[in-house]
Amino acid sequence: MKKRVQLIDELRGLAIILMIIYHFIYQYVLWMSSNSKILDNIIIEGIRLGAEFLFITISGISSSFSRNNFRRGLICVYLGIFITVVTYIFVPRELISFGILHFLGISIIFYELLIDRIRKITPNRGLVLSLILFIVTYVVLYEGSYLKERMKLSWIINLKNNGYLNFIGIKSNSFISSDFFPIIPWFFLFLSGGFIGEKIKKIDKIKDENKIEFLIFLRWLGRNSLLIYMTHIPIIIGIIFFIKYIVL
Repeated sequence: MKKRVQLIDELRGLAIILMIIYHFIYQYVLWMSSNSKILDNIIIEGIRLGAEFLFITISGISSSFSRNNFRRGLICVYLGIFITVVTYIFVPRELISFGILHFLGISIIFYELLIDRIRKITPNRGLVLSLILFIVTYVVLYEGSYLKERMKLSWIINLKNNGYLNFIGIKSNSFISSDFFPIIPWFFLFLSGGFIGEKIKKIDKIKDENKIEFLIFLRWLGRNSLLIYMTHIPIIIGIIFFIKYIVL
């Protein structure tokens, strides 16, 4: 079990590095008035998606091991609300109404509420099913024409305009969130992590801890991921302002 936790920390540490790289580029574009098209670069998009997929999947894996999911979930929700308040006061143009911490907190709580039913499904079957649901709902919500046709129905329009569909990614015109992770489709990716965690539990004990320094560094990042997440944006902005007003 110890080694498996180390592996999770290493992957989470990798996600932290990808996140910091992307957020530094994003904030640099935002505050230095750089060309925003750079964010559409396939490499930059790959970094963003890599961080998102790792964070969400690993959170699902961790939830399958944790005995304190309600506590973990509530902490994420509270910190998400804190970020909402801070961005509303200080950077309203970058308001985060329902970001990654809001999503992870609610997903962890949902997972705990459903855990007895989840564990009745074999890990392999559950993993395949959750990934299929993630892909299908992602395509339908963001890429498909079917939803666009359904959106023309008056009752769907009313639900959207009143904000009742924000949580599944169909945003009302008044909804703002610079960092946005709707429950659908992302909960299915989170759920796939839960099934991966169930599979990991069935693996025999792995050998001694790897002493490679870079992996040790990744583990440290992974074990301190929440603290790093909460502090990295102010640090990045501070560095950018130092570059903008002192160096340049």
